Amino acid sequence: MGRFLAPVVGGVALALVAAGCGGGGGKKGLTKAEYASAIDEVCSSTLDKLTKLGIASTPASFKVKGDQVVKITEDAIAKFKAVTPPDALKDAVKEFNAANEAALSDFKAATAAAKAGDIKEFGRALSHVQADDQKQNAGAAKIGAVDCE
Repeated sequence: MGRFLAPVVGGVALALVAAGCGGGGGKKGLTKAEYASAIDEVCSSTLDKLTKLGIASTPASFKVKGDQVVKITEDAIAKFKAVTPPDALKDAVKEFNAANEAALSDFKAATAAAKAGDIKEFGRALSHVQADDQKQNAGAAKIGAVDCE
């Protein structure tokens, strides 16, 4: 979430997802460093997409661009899940992925609230994204994915 989600809601960073590689072909799985690098690549790519989208943490912005934030987040999560982590990172990855899924749910809620004109619910959803971001940052740190913190 962290760094790559920051452009979405101005200090309210989001969470997202990793590369489509996972050590197949009968070879041994990824090392911790290889896994972290794959995750970092997705976070960097996602940050670029969100930055280019230019969304602000306002209901008006989410009303117009929230669906795109959701799509970018869904794509990133799918890429994260496509990467097989080494056994030593499975707990950290579970924590990281759960935070990303929570952020996705909260982005959907923020977008729906913005479209409905429900300012109170919009604010609640964005405050939950902030909490999701803290959890995602903790998972990213355990993984060693510095571009995701």
